[in-house]
Amino acid sequence: MAHVQSYLQVDGHGQERPNPLSDWALTFKRTHALYNIAISNNITQFKTQSTLWGVKDAINTKFVIDSRTNPVLKTKMEVLDLNYPNRLYNPFLLLEGFDGVLDTPVEILHVVLLGVVKYLARDDIAKLKEKEKTILIGRLNSLNRLSLNIDSIKADYLIKHIKSLVGRHFKIIIQSAPFVLLDLLSPERREIWIALCKMCALIFQTRISHMDSYLDELTLHIHRFLRLIVQSNAQWVNKPKLHMLLHLPESIRRFGPASLFSTEKFESYNGVLRKASVHSNRLSPSRDIAVTFANYSGLKFLVSGGFIYDKQTGSISNASNEVQQVFARNPLLQRAMGYDYKSIHSLSYPLDLNIKLTKEDEVAIPEEFDADRNYPHLSQLAGIMVSKHEMLRQGVFVVVERRSKLLVGEIKSIWVKKTPQSSHFYVHLQGFETAHVDEHYQMRSIVRTPNHVVVNTKYIRGTINVQHNCHQFQCPVVSTRASLMEREETRITQPMVKHSDDNHYIINSASLSNPELHRQVALLPIEQTNPRDWIACVRGGFAVWLNVPDELLYNDSEDEADDVIVPPAQA
Repeated sequence: MAHVQSYLQVDGHGQERPNPLSDWALTFKRTHALYNIAISNNITQFKTQSTLWGVKDAINTKFVIDSRTNPVLKTKMEVLDLNYPNRLYNPFLLLEGFDGVLDTPVEILHVVLLGVVKYLARDDIAKLKEKEKTILIGRLNSLNRLSLNIDSIKADYLIKHIKSLVGRHFKIIIQSAPFVLLDLLSPERREIWIALCKMCALIFQTRISHMDSYLDELTLHIHRFLRLIVQSNAQWVNKPKLHMLLHLPESIRRFGPASLFSTEKFESYNGVLRKASVHSNRLSPSRDIAVTFANYSGLKFLVSGGFIYDKQTGSISNASNEVQQVFARNPLLQRAMGYDYKSIHSLSYPLDLNIKLTKEDEVAIPEEFDADRNYPHLSQLAGIMVSKHEMLRQGVFVVVERRSKLLVGEIKSIWVKKTPQSSHFYVHLQGFETAHVDEHYQMRSIVRTPNHVVVNTKYIRGTINVQHNCHQFQCPVVSTRASLMEREETRITQPMVKHSDDNHYIINSASLSNPELHRQVALLPIEQTNPRDWIACVRGGFAVWLNVPDELLYNDSEDEADDVIVPPAQA
């Protein structure tokens, strides 16, 4: 039980008791000590001591293990030990100004999406019966994707390949789970998922207005999630990634929003490396890639009008205007060389998307435009952008700020009033009234009202995602939508939700797009975890653990061996 308490950083009375931080200088000493153990004693003692200290230098470990069967490497290692001993260890140990304890933030891709979310999604979705999976697919097909920044959802693929998904797939699951998965789970598991979804909305927030209040709220959500999942089975403490959540607030305070230091951003450069190594003969790939990058840099310098100084002749030259214009007038060449005009020249918003308005979407001028009904430059638009990631079109829900109040409305039509000097954009909204917190979803419900209003887009705070309250109205899943094969409709139908109502919706507090605005509108209460809750969590979870074989959790999650910690036999 002490192991569980230490994992949750609480004492026997349920009071918070943070574990002491590791010391980077001590880690440095132990890394060298481990090498001496391997050389002086044996590899078994080396591995045992490495586990006890929680220290593992990947470079040094490879030297130690491979040298046992490779005499050449062993000789080379001895030479390095005499002349260049630092080369036997990770160079990060000698990096000036770097503290491996404080300067290694919690990485949310592998800790959250490929950690916590993956564990629960695999465990719960894989256990569903075929009929339940069909219901789940139908709900995913019917999910309202507006304002979620999700291009498409391949529901069949997500469910069929639940054990082979990547980060972006789990982002879809975490934003949709409260509306597609909850009533297929046990009440205990439902509470865990709701806590997880709300926590993730905070974790992936990219803009933080008030750091202290944000971190306080995030900490409360992390505590609630950990309390619920450990209370269901304390065996979850074998997963180090769950414990890392407790250190996430510290990382955010030190480095800023978690999404800004997520390492998957750097994986986007893999394509650049592949492109640079395509023509390499693989004999010296690093050199070939460096030469290719140097050629790219030189070409970029020339077409940008850079001057070259010749030391021998003392002359200065540059590319001709004709060469420079080839680059300046060719968008395809610009993209091929990594030049993005939009990122340098920021667009002004609102921005007309110039989307063709279909006849089905054309509507009469709203009555609220009575004074301008005959205005010659008043016209309807299909869609506009109000920010880099927020598009307004028919059916989108927006939040309007009037007299210090946040009001929710659904866009019925978009209009522009043009003058020779400027353009003014308006949206025709139908109002929604915020109601109670729905007991099933534990999110704020909204109800349609008969009120209509025309609002200038400058009063729009942003867009939000809402989902229909299918639980209250028991919306059935039926096979109605025709499947597309090679862009042609077939007789094969896909399951879809048939909504029984069009007036009652839920604000999606699991949305990863503009989560702060969702919280400001929803104003959901936050449950605090008190000492009694922690005591009940530890005792209840530990009791369950004693009655469940260890291998059950491991089989369900199907993790690598390195992702499992086996605690001491005596808890």
